Parts: sequence; C-alpha cells; structure tokens
Amino acid sequence: NTLIVFMATLSHRRRGFLVDRIQSIAYRCVALFVAFASWVTHQWRRFKIYIASHTTSRWHRHREARGRRPREPRVLGVVLFQKSFGTQDDQALSRILVWAKQQGFRLCILYCPYDGIHDRIGSIRELMKWAEPYETASRVLVWQGWDAPEEWVDGMGEDDAMMMGVALLSAQHAEVPISALSSVRGQHMYSHDEVLERALQAPESLKEAIGRAAGPAARMDPDMIMIFGGISSLGGFPSWSIRNSEMYDMGQLGVVTRGKLDAVLKRFTRTKQRFGR
Repeated sequence: NTLIVFMATLSHRRRGFLVDRIQSIAYRCVALFVAFASWVTHQWRRFKIYIASHTTSRWHRHREARGRRPREPRVLGVVLFQKSFGTQDDQALSRILVWAKQQGFRLCILYCPYDGIHDRIGSIRELMKWAEPYETASRVLVWQGWDAPEEWVDGMGEDDAMMMGVALLSAQHAEVPISALSSVRGQHMYSHDEVLERALQAPESLKEAIGRAAGPAARMDPDMIMIFGGISSLGGFPSWSIRNSEMYDMGQLGVVTRGKLDAVLKRFTRTKQRFGR
C-alpha cells in the first residue's frame, strides 16, 4: 500500500510539473507573439509614413512631398526693442552673431526701430574681435542699411567658409527698398498694405524687383525672427520678407544664453508646418 501511495504521489507531482512547464511555455509564446505584433505594427506605421512622403502625380511621375528633407535656416532676423544699449547688451549681440555664424547663417538682419543700435556699431565690431572663437567672429561683416559690402556679395554662392553678413536696420532703412522700387519703376510710393498685397499675389517677383532696386540683401527672407525686448511685435520690420518666417519671443537681450538660442533653433527644425514632421 505504501508503494502504491508513493507511486501515485510521484505521478501527481510529475503531472503538476508538466502542467507548470506547459503554462510557462505558453506564457512565453504569448509574450513573444505580442512583441512580434508590436514590432510589425511599428514597421507598418513607418512604411505608411514612407509611402506618404512620396506621391505620384496624375501621369505617374514621381514627386517628392513637401517637407521630406528639412532645409537648414540661412537668414536670421533679430528685432530689438531698446532705446539704449550698454556693455552687457553689446556682449549679448556679439554672442548672437557668433552663434549664428557657427550655425551656418548667411545673413543676419538686425532691426531696431530706434536709432540707438547704430551708435553701437563700433562697439559691436570691437567686441567681435575678442569673441570666441576668433576664427568665427572674424568672418562676420557688419554694415548699416541694405548696401552690402562686395566681399559679402561675392561670396553669397560659396560654402560655409564664406562671410556672414549683418545688416543693421532702423525704421528709416526698412522703407528704403520700397522707395527705391518706386523710383526705379516710376510708380507711386507703395504703402505697407500694398506691399503685403503684392507679396501675397506674387512674392517672388516682388522680391526680385526689390533686390534689383535696393540690393541682394533686401530680397532674402528670414527663416526665423527672434524678438528681444519683451514686446510681441515686429515694430516695422520689412513687411515683404516675413511671409514664411517663424517668430520667437526671446525676452530681454542682456540675459540671452547660447542654450536658449540652441533651444529655439531645435524648435525651428522640428516645426511640422515647415518640415512635415
């Protein structure tokens, strides 16, 4: 009887072990199936995104969708709402210009509706000589108005080793291209509303005409505009060149840091409207 009871107990334990083993294997199979299904779903979504980025026209000609390849920003707009500038502000401006050159910008349109910025052009140039790194700061050209130096104009089509231009503009300078366009064409003076209307109707032709009348810098559109001074306004920034610009409120000029500039640029490159991501 003892032997029979022992054999029955052993058989029951073996059946229990086999049941536990089978359950463990079943759980593992379910986990593997769930993981595989999740991977397949992820790959299918990526495949749909890839297919959506390519479209075929009516005549089956391949056409890339808008925003498939992000375009690096090349023109920076800076709006300053300050009537007076101190040493801290000049240092902040030099940091912004050096940062812009390092990021590959070709032109920086520095606009201030007041005339105080133009009194600091000598201080800015002097600070650029001592900015770090010197190789970057020495490749920044600063001038007033739209009349760009020939050194910058000649290098517009070159690679990243070219000079970066900085155009200092006041409220009077913002009206110069419109006046020049009117005098060239012998037409009446264009108001801001008329310029905006023409920019919406035929932006490229208007930019080309302004560029021929006022210079190549006047037809370059800012990719992004940074506004300093705590005022969410452009304050008379050239109205024909902001149709596709992204605008960012940066707060006060004197406290700007490289980290904040990098954060804004990162946000710009992730803009869904511009890059489709």
